[in-house]
Amino acid sequence: MRRRCLLALVALLTLSDAARAAEGSTIVGVQASVAGGPWIGTSNQEIDAELAGVDWPELPAVAPEFQVRFGLTVFDATLDLHFQGNDQRVEGTSDEREGLEHHRVAIGADLGYRFRLGRIFTLSPFVGIGSVTSTLCLAGQPDATSSPSSPPFEQVLRNPGLGMCLKSAEIGLDAGLGFAANMRFEFERQKGQALAGYLSVGPRVGFTQPLGSARTWEQASSELSVDLPAFEGPKAPMAGVFVGIEAQFRFSLEAVP
Repeated sequence: MRRRCLLALVALLTLSDAARAAEGSTIVGVQASVAGGPWIGTSNQEIDAELAGVDWPELPAVAPEFQVRFGLTVFDATLDLHFQGNDQRVEGTSDEREGLEHHRVAIGADLGYRFRLGRIFTLSPFVGIGSVTSTLCLAGQPDATSSPSSPPFEQVLRNPGLGMCLKSAEIGLDAGLGFAANMRFEFERQKGQALAGYLSVGPRVGFTQPLGSARTWEQASSELSVDLPAFEGPKAPMAGVFVGIEAQFRFSLEAVP
């Protein structure tokens, strides 16, 4: 009985390996992808409190985000450079407030692995690190005033002039998961190797968390004739969750039976 169970297990493993080999094991490849979907901010509380305190509208909790990736695959391990960002704009709540904009940009690198689930599907967990920049732009009335005794961030909110942009930057960690259905196109095969292309489409989920509190703000641009030194303020809205759809194109050299 034990011998039969052992033989059955060996046969199952052999068939599983043969199925993987039939799909092709990536030796080396390149890939590029685009993704889009909602970004859900999880660190807006402090800056929303500052904005509400001087009658500015709070930042929306959800914003559309766009992501681009370019990378390399070696034996199904992936290394990608990512560029991602989202933009928000809200109108003022009174005639004295013309509106504000928030821009979030992240640039970094992700390390992951592509697991094969049968002949069509793949699962790709990843972790990454990069630079995250949060920029807040305000447009008000040039005759607005603010008390010199107020904190610097509040002074800017009360009197941004015709236009003032403040930015804060921090190193951030990324982690997430991608799931995709893959359509394979084989171009050439010889001596146990094949050159193939893939079109992959599926959901992607990611989370970004800054390593620090990101409370240092500096002037990015201004229509005022003043240069502000860097100052401490509320925690910048950098952390959040991305849930979207990704389309990926990749070409790979594969080992095939």
